[in-house]
Amino acid sequence: MPKGAKLLKFDVIEEEVGESKEYVLTLWAEVETENTDEEKIFRVLGTGDEIEENSTYVGTAFDNEGLYVRHLYELSEAKDENKKE
Repeated sequence: MPKGAKLLKFDVIEEEVGESKEYVLTLWAEVETENTDEEKIFRVLGTGDEIEENSTYVGTAFDNEGLYVRHLYELSEAKDENKKE
């Protein structure tokens, strides 16, 4: 994702696939396409899942039938268990 990206929305998009529907988790961001890319790590969690300590909440998405709730978190730098403080 380009550096400086502003995360705007996390939601579910409903797509028709043949005669059935699929729900696709989607993240929108405002970006400067000229900026160099940086790696970002995201986790999608269900309600009640454990949230990692180095996580920042981004948003919540519901499928159109209301059966599933998913929460998106961005992870800051990966935890290094061997790193000395």
